[in-house]
Amino acid sequence: MKRLALAAAVLLAFSAQAQDVRYGVQAGLSLPESDMGTYLGHTPGFNIGLNAMMDFRGGNALVPRLVFGSYSGNGTIDNWDVKSKMNTLALGADYDHYFSNKCGDGVYIGAGAGIINAHLTATVTDQGYVLTGVSASATKTAFYVAAKVGYAWNPDMALEFRFQTFTASQISASVVDLTGRTRSLQSASSVTGQTLDVSFVYRFK
Repeated sequence: MKRLALAAAVLLAFSAQAQDVRYGVQAGLSLPESDMGTYLGHTPGFNIGLNAMMDFRGGNALVPRLVFGSYSGNGTIDNWDVKSKMNTLALGADYDHYFSNKCGDGVYIGAGAGIINAHLTATVTDQGYVLTGVSASATKTAFYVAAKVGYAWNPDMALEFRFQTFTASQISASVVDLTGRTRSLQSASSVTGQTLDVSFVYRFK
C-alpha cells in the first residue's frame, strides 16, 4: 500500500502541469492469460475504475488510472485442479497520443506502467484427494506495464483495447489436508499475470 500511496502522490504532481483535465470512469471485460489464465481457467472477468485525462496539447495526454479487476474460474495450480478467485487493484498512468493531434478525438495509442496488488484464493476441487475442499490464498504486489489502442468519439466517450502484464514472486502456501498432514501448494518460481481488456470510458469536466 505504501507503493500505491507514493504513485498517487507523483500523479497529483503531474496533474498541476496539465492545461486541461477531464475526469472519467471506465468499465469493461478482462481476459486473463499466462499463469493468471491457467489459475482461472482463462475465464473472463470484469474491470471498473476511475481515470483522468490530462491534456498537454498536440494530441498528447497523461492518464492516471485506478482500476479494480475481479476474476473467478476453474483452473490448475501445482498440478491440482482448483476453483480460483482473484481480485486486483492497479494504480498507474498511461501516456496517450492521438493521431489527430487533438486529445479526445479519433484513434489513439498508449503505453502505461504502475503498481498492481493481486489477491488470489484457490480451493482444491480434485475429487478423491485428501486436499479436496482445502483453500489457500496469497497476496502479491508488483509493477506492471501496458500497451493499448483506442478510439474516442469525442472528449467524453472512448473505447479502448489494452494488454497488461506483470511478474510476481512465487505463490506458496501451507495447507492442512483431510488427514491432518501439512502440505505445500506452490506455483512456478515466478508468476506472470496478463490480461487482454476491452473497456468503455466516459469522461466529464
